[in-house]
Amino acid sequence: MAKLQGDYDHRLSVANKACPWQRFKAPEPRGESSVERLEVDVATRPLHASATPLLEQVLSRLGSTRAAAEAAVAQTDRLGNPRIDSFGQTDVLLVRCPPGSEEERQRESDRGSACSHEASFVLKMGGKDRIFAEVDKLHWAASVLGASRVPRLLLAVPEAWLGQAAMVSERITFVPDSDRRSAARLPSSLADLLLLGCGRFALEDVRASWAAAPVELQAALPFAVNFDVPPPSATDVRCVARQVAEILATLARHPVQPNSHEQLDPALIEGKAIILNLLQPLRRHLLQAQPARASPLHATMRQRTEEWYPAFADGASLSDMLGMARRLKDRLEDWRSADNRGCSQMPKFFVPAAWTHGRMSAHHLLLRSSSEGSDRNLDLCVIGWSSLSQAPLYTDLAGLLTSVAFETTRLPVMLDVIASSYASSTMAGDAVPALRCARQLCIEEASAERLLKALAVAAEEAVVAGADVERQDRWRREEALLSAVHSATGGEALQDAGQDTAWLLAWLRTTDDAGRRAAVEAGHASRALVDWRPFRGIRGTVGGRPAVPRPDPSAARRQRGEAPVRAVQFGWQTIREFRDAACAALPALEGDVDALWPAIWFVPCLSRALELLDDDTLPWLQKVWLLSFVGQLVERILEFLDQLPLAKDPLCVRIAVAAAT
Repeated sequence: MAKLQGDYDHRLSVANKACPWQRFKAPEPRGESSVERLEVDVATRPLHASATPLLEQVLSRLGSTRAAAEAAVAQTDRLGNPRIDSFGQTDVLLVRCPPGSEEERQRESDRGSACSHEASFVLKMGGKDRIFAEVDKLHWAASVLGASRVPRLLLAVPEAWLGQAAMVSERITFVPDSDRRSAARLPSSLADLLLLGCGRFALEDVRASWAAAPVELQAALPFAVNFDVPPPSATDVRCVARQVAEILATLARHPVQPNSHEQLDPALIEGKAIILNLLQPLRRHLLQAQPARASPLHATMRQRTEEWYPAFADGASLSDMLGMARRLKDRLEDWRSADNRGCSQMPKFFVPAAWTHGRMSAHHLLLRSSSEGSDRNLDLCVIGWSSLSQAPLYTDLAGLLTSVAFETTRLPVMLDVIASSYASSTMAGDAVPALRCARQLCIEEASAERLLKALAVAAEEAVVAGADVERQDRWRREEALLSAVHSATGGEALQDAGQDTAWLLAWLRTTDDAGRRAAVEAGHASRALVDWRPFRGIRGTVGGRPAVPRPDPSAARRQRGEAPVRAVQFGWQTIREFRDAACAALPALEGDVDALWPAIWFVPCLSRALELLDDDTLPWLQKVWLLSFVGQLVERILEFLDQLPLAKDPLCVRIAVAAAT
């Protein structure tokens, strides 16, 4: 009887059309419904099917008696987009399991379980071979750099299930326990630290501009808004730069091994492979027939990118840069084709080899804080050792400085660009626009969704009213910006709002003038990064000309009386701190340094810059700046290849003997 009653109740809801799948939905074009379904899928963030079984096994090995229950209620937050390559998909998750009852916590505490309180750890899942190989490389890094320089593994051996595996490591953050308000958004990496510094100076730029506001508006301006986490001091930046230099120098001085039996000198790498490795990223990220939706070259953003590119490149056009890139690609294809036929046309040269992290960036450098206050005594910890290999010296430094420059030195985000750049068919790519906007502006997803809705409503109202937004008074536009920020933060008073208000006020601008001023200074900074040469440890000359670098150009050439963009200045000063500290610690070079410096420096910078073009965490204007940097590097590499002599004795650069010992 009970079964019949249950069947009746189930069928009654169907007969009454009360099921969710029976609700009436207005007909809509096929494309719109597909986008809607895609956005729902991405919003739910489905994990790999092996996530739950692996999580249960991990919790069980950590000592929890409630493994299945904890895995069911665990909160998982992706710490980045899933990485998909030839080895399959890799996911990095932050796992937080709620504590059980007082009796269960006491029982597990007596057993020495790691889950006697709220568990919080990082879980990296992927193919079994890949995860086990990364753990082996992490152990190698710990033996060379010291155990404190890598994350502590909570399980010495990864947990495996079918063809998947998971490694479990500690969660690292530089926020003191007393200040931990949101468990899912604790800053932990060098990128987080430098974004706080850049955001602080961006807020100071805004406050300085508010001094000229009308008296009736100044009362409503949120002068007191600030970040919850203190930004870095100059001491903090120097402390981290010194530790990065120490790690790079330790890796560079560790003995290298021959990669093959044909390699006569393990301390050298032939330059042919270095140059030809640029071919794939050029095709994939810059010269593809259909640019990725996250690319600034996508059809929906191409015209705006062409308009802004000259501001970063001293008036040069985007089409000229792409033409140079095609010439470089064609030359590399010809050389590769000739090499495959056994009649290599590329001049032979050699550069010094060293152990390298392979993907060192501001996001792979985590920070621990051993004390509170202005001097936090930050300790560096390096993650992501899956790409550990032997590569040319300065590869890691080039990748790191490129990351610091373009991932943490943020340019303004113009209000009129947001609607187009975060549309479903453009920069948002295959994701919910609010999710992408939240990642790029460092705010909560709910705040980003409210911001996009508020700006869309304001744009519609302006069209209906026939208002010319571009010709509005500056302070009317500022009022519109404050209104959008107020809506994005859920209607809280701006004076009392928290983190999201501070980030929005730091990044958003109402006119193109702020963006163009920042573009000029950013262009100078990237040119200085390209022109840099080590100020020490260069021994050897080419053609009678000493290999001494020219002085760095200033990153802030301004007209008299023009106010600097302090956020860009902070980024450039940070780059100089890391650059100079690493240069002083890395071993000296000798040989044909002047002739081969482009292969040592420009090639790894270009490789990293091309990867960032499709990075969905960078706003559109950052990528336009990045395109100008790519153009400078492509031009220099073409000049290098044109001047590379077909000499009988190949050019060679080595680590100086005194430095190697």
